[in-house]
Amino acid sequence: MASTHSPRDLESEPRRPWRFIVPGVVLAIAVPVVILATRSESSVVPIAAEQPATTRELKETSLWNPAAQITPTRYSDRASLELGTRFTVTKEGRVAGVRFFKAAGERGKHTGSLWSSRGVRLARVTFTAETRSGWQEARFAQSVVVRPGQTYTISYHSDNGTYAATRGSLATAEPLAAAQRRTGVFRYGKSRFPEKWNPKNYTYYVDPIFQWWETTPKPNPAPPTTPSATPTITVTPTVTVTPTATTPSVTLTPVPIPSPSPTPTLTPVPSATPTPSPSPSPSPSPSPSPTPTPTPSKDPDPIPAGKFPNAANTGVTPGTQLTVVNGDQTFSTNGQVITGREFRGFVKVTGSNITFKDCVFRGGSTNRTIPLFDSTRGSNTVVTDSEFVPANPSAGVDGAWTRNTQILRSEFRGSTDGIKAGSGTLIQDSFIHDMTWFASDPDQGGGPTHNDGVQSMAGETGVTLRHNTIDMSTTKDANAALQSSAPNSLVVDNFLDGGGCTLNFSHNGLNGALTGIKVNGNRFGRNSFFKCPILLSTRTTLSELTGNVFDDTNGPIPQPERHD
Repeated sequence: MASTHSPRDLESEPRRPWRFIVPGVVLAIAVPVVILATRSESSVVPIAAEQPATTRELKETSLWNPAAQITPTRYSDRASLELGTRFTVTKEGRVAGVRFFKAAGERGKHTGSLWSSRGVRLARVTFTAETRSGWQEARFAQSVVVRPGQTYTISYHSDNGTYAATRGSLATAEPLAAAQRRTGVFRYGKSRFPEKWNPKNYTYYVDPIFQWWETTPKPNPAPPTTPSATPTITVTPTVTVTPTATTPSVTLTPVPIPSPSPTPTLTPVPSATPTPSPSPSPSPSPSPSPTPTPTPSKDPDPIPAGKFPNAANTGVTPGTQLTVVNGDQTFSTNGQVITGREFRGFVKVTGSNITFKDCVFRGGSTNRTIPLFDSTRGSNTVVTDSEFVPANPSAGVDGAWTRNTQILRSEFRGSTDGIKAGSGTLIQDSFIHDMTWFASDPDQGGGPTHNDGVQSMAGETGVTLRHNTIDMSTTKDANAALQSSAPNSLVVDNFLDGGGCTLNFSHNGLNGALTGIKVNGNRFGRNSFFKCPILLSTRTTLSELTGNVFDDTNGPIPQPERHD
């Protein structure tokens, strides 16, 4: 319900000043001369004439122009959040409502709020009759007075967490102006006062509808006046002078409604990836099929000197003949070595010391949340020179879920996440790239997928990434090359690119601070959306951070950004 303040009435008439009307004189002269004119003191008399009528116009403005055509970049945090814009005014007026730009794919109910600088909610409204995307508008049941010298926040709440953002300050739409610092603010969870902000000063396309009264005098003909004495004019040299009494004329131009500021180019804030609930089912033992599948030619040297992993030096060894294995498979015999297989089903490992070499993991058609390869129930598993490429990509299909596993010289592409790396996982000399984005993911509450090259969740520990290429720059709206809540982890000598921030380390509220992280000797691309190589949560500590550079210049990357 809107606030029930009892402000001073905006429509009360201002005090009217007295006007003084002075008879004017126009002199027409034949030659350019200097004219000296004198008047007696009684020549000018103030007249308390009737005040000219005034006009009062209710005007309205906002920071963005809702009629402008824009195509902002969309972000999805897969979590409910409040997004807002801080603003001030230079004239007293009222906030009548709120607008926000609805990103494509956003869904669910939305509410809009107006807040004081101390976080008191002044008004609230629920949006109705929304369109699928674009500007949405809702008016408060009662407009709220706002005054100069105060900073207010206009916001909306999203249950789904898909939004539009842009970096930088907004232009002023006088008498309305966005705050120049901490312009855009946010808060995760239920609808509460948003007070966090991104250090790069992002805004989130949330707009107050501001109204104020503009009062201007009407141009009325002045009443005839009679001076009490006729002016005496002395002229030197002598010329012919024709005095003509006239009434002064004033042209009054009403103040126009300020033009809304131009639409900026779009961008908020990455967030931690929610934890899916793995529930693959045991499956029958392998039943090889004799159909061979040749593999494409690759460089014979697995990782040529001076190169990072790529499609030519990872995956199945050139010349390997693959035997197709249909259906889901479970490997439980300790010490098995499996080579030259193309698995057209989902693979699970439950035994110890099992090795896979020169294999292709393709999975099958499913609506489950499941990896192509699951070694979370095995121990000392090794996968080398293999490929993880889903035959039927879907929102729930990842490349691999691992614990106590080594992944060597392998390629991952086409899945939602590359690897969900659990405790004791080593990923080395491998190539992770081109994940598949989906508009709807059940694990994200029906929102878009949240793609990571590698993800390590809270409760895991001791994950190592050594000399890999993890390139998320070609994956739509990727979250990170590595999203990790696993302590005691090492990231060394990798090429890393893409995501909102390329490396994202986030502590978990249940497990406390995140410590023991070492990030050394990595090379970074420049394609993270927030221009942010490393992001740390407020309770994450890096024990080592050395030798990390941009790949194109060899210059050092900036210090990590920090916020939750």
